[in-house]
Amino acid sequence: MEHGDIVLNLFPGTEMEGGPANLYLRRLGNQISWTPLLGPRSPLGLRLDAAGLRATGECLGLRITLALVLAEESPSWLWHVGMENPTDAEVTLDLVYAQDLALAHYGAIRTNEYYVSQYIDYTPLTHPERGCVLAARQNLSMGGRQPWAPT
Repeated sequence: MEHGDIVLNLFPGTEMEGGPANLYLRRLGNQISWTPLLGPRSPLGLRLDAAGLRATGECLGLRITLALVLAEESPSWLWHVGMENPTDAEVTLDLVYAQDLALAHYGAIRTNEYYVSQYIDYTPLTHPERGCVLAARQNLSMGGRQPWAPT
């Protein structure tokens, strides 16, 4: 994922092995099970159309719909996740979003991921509508800039 000359993710995924950036669905209870909702190990089928990227399918006994939505007024995205339990059995779930941040030039990332990642600084901020949010900033200069991302 790129914005101009800045790459957001640290480890690019491939068709063989998706990167660590993912949405994970975890079913809790006596036996905990989990699955990635994106990438080559996802049970969901992807489609790209005029509305954007969508994924649908069944996972852990649930019907799942997933949509990547780009914000209209800021350079940001949102994941919209819908889940339907087709049974009468109660389930407890959580959804985990993992993002491997680089906020660096592609050449810097491919030269040494660990060097680039040690310069990411995380700071909790207070948002008037969202409460506590986490901001990540690349302190290693990237073309005279220090890119940042709210997470």
